Amino acid sequence: MCGIAGILRLTTPRGGEGTLPPGEALVPQRWLEVLDRAIAHRGPDGYGVFRDRAVRRDGTVADVALVHRRLAIIDPAGGRQPMVDRHHARGGATAVVFNGHIANHRALRAELCRGGAGFVSDHSDTEVLLRGWRAWGTGLGGRLDGMWAAAIWQGGVGERAGRVWLTRDRAHEKPLYVGEAAATDAHGGRVLVFASTAAAVLSVLAMLGKRPTMTAEQTERWLRFGAAESTGSGCRSWPGRGSVDCLESGLSGHDALARSGLPLERATEAWLDADTVDGMIADAVRLRLDADVPVGCFLSGGVDSGLIAWHAQAALQEAGAGRLRTFTVRMPGADALGGHDESAIAALTAAHVGSEHRVLDCRGSAAQDMVALIEQLGHPLGDSSLLPTAWLSRAVREHVGVALSGDGGDELFGGYDRHVAARWMQLSNGSLGESLASLPPELPAWLLRHRRTAKAGERLGRLRAANTLGTAELRAVFNAEQAADLLGRRPAAQTGMRDALTDDFFNHLGPDLLVKADTASMAVALEVRAPLLGRDLMAACLREPLGSLMPWGRRKGLLRQVAARRLPAEVLAQPKRGFGIPIGRWFREDFGGLRTLLLDHLHSSEPFGPAWLGVGLSVPAARRLVADHLEGRAEHGQRVYVLLAMMVWARWAARLGG
Repeated sequence: MCGIAGILRLTTPRGGEGTLPPGEALVPQRWLEVLDRAIAHRGPDGYGVFRDRAVRRDGTVADVALVHRRLAIIDPAGGRQPMVDRHHARGGATAVVFNGHIANHRALRAELCRGGAGFVSDHSDTEVLLRGWRAWGTGLGGRLDGMWAAAIWQGGVGERAGRVWLTRDRAHEKPLYVGEAAATDAHGGRVLVFASTAAAVLSVLAMLGKRPTMTAEQTERWLRFGAAESTGSGCRSWPGRGSVDCLESGLSGHDALARSGLPLERATEAWLDADTVDGMIADAVRLRLDADVPVGCFLSGGVDSGLIAWHAQAALQEAGAGRLRTFTVRMPGADALGGHDESAIAALTAAHVGSEHRVLDCRGSAAQDMVALIEQLGHPLGDSSLLPTAWLSRAVREHVGVALSGDGGDELFGGYDRHVAARWMQLSNGSLGESLASLPPELPAWLLRHRRTAKAGERLGRLRAANTLGTAELRAVFNAEQAADLLGRRPAAQTGMRDALTDDFFNHLGPDLLVKADTASMAVALEVRAPLLGRDLMAACLREPLGSLMPWGRRKGLLRQVAARRLPAEVLAQPKRGFGIPIGRWFREDFGGLRTLLLDHLHSSEPFGPAWLGVGLSVPAARRLVADHLEGRAEHGQRVYVLLAMMVWARWAARLGG
């Protein structure tokens, strides 16, 4: 687990090939220093830089600089980066920077060795990428299981020389952002930037005179859903929304973001059963226990983390490796959580599993941490569970270097109420949608005006919208009417995917939940691995019919069949609790300074930044919505958090581009 970054500069020298002064650094050191500062928190155990130059057949000169910040988890002695292979028939160097964990690296190493590859390190998964690229080229990504974001430079001469290939894991567990700008010095050309954080990319682009900006479409997506892949000013998650593209033929994506093999259409016949799923989880967990530092497991009161803990303890016991460390947290201000405390049920699971269990008290300042995390990330993530995830990570990092999480279980097996609602709408063959459409159009708004019926009004409004606009409406933070007040226009329809689970996997899990987990954990240099996003299990769930995953429309029905074999009945009987906070109450009570932070931004001269930033939300509408919440006339806690996240980002971006 690490932070990676790099710059590729493409120039066409006047007079043709070779006219640039030998050794002149066309990627200035100050650019690299900016990148390093922005990713330093991700890797406290090592720092490295690689530079090279290649001349393409058309005379284009490609100058590259790769930056790496290391968190030493696998092979501390032999896994230093950037990792370089200078022995090549065409005389050019191959170099890689990599962030993540290749779960099947030992099997791939054995395969490469059988094919004649020579390894220098003892068991580095980074070197598997380097040797694998030489052996398999762009077929490498399809062989990988795990989480990764990697950049591979190919120097020398020839068709592939002078290019950087980028690749990410299938679920987007590990982040990678890209951007481009025109160079402004005498040599000109294009500057292509990539990094583990949007903040790093936007900071370099700002040095080149390209201010952070948002389009109207980007603003709408951030407002409506609290998350998006594009951060403005040409910086975006790589590759965005499943596409594979190139920037000026400089940065090339291979293996289609490694999502090749992840179907968008579900099969008509079921083949998954409890035995198969249980076996896949066992294999995925076993592979993700590989580390040269202590490994633990987040343990809540739910079935996802409980199953992972059970299989992890079983694998360790089989290997004679002792007891698993599990961790449950009590949030700061437990009374403000309204009794939301899973420590008792988690302790029951831990006792059943046989793990070495700890209950940790989290510490943090809500306002200060929110600002720091958004500025580290570089875009306005509007998920308030970022805060408890950060506090959890900080507490667990004092005990282990790697933690297993249950991320992905809800999105793959149908764990949300909205999945149940969408499934029943599908099972009714349209009759439920017709019934919703026949209700008085003013009914949801009337229900929302009364506290006792507000939740029912919210759900009814979402269902009606989903019936006409698609499944994306079920996860929207602001509905169309609320968004129109802030945008000054009716938002575009967000139709989403064919079913709510697939929509959540591609448009909610990656852009929101996994970004949240990475941001929170890497702020304290903790590696988090998600076994439920193992390659085989993930691909199987995405092609499985919904009826198999959610029999009779039951939330996580298939996974609960598996859990019934491994966990106590009391755990299965627990209601679902999201890993959230009472954000609405915290704003009203100024918990951790959140209300103070909110009002400081909201009543500044430019809450959403200067006009050139392009956010363009209505300040009067935002102030009305916040006042309604703070004065108890409505419940808008999560919406207020989204607005605050956008304001915090806007203030940071304005400083960057000022």
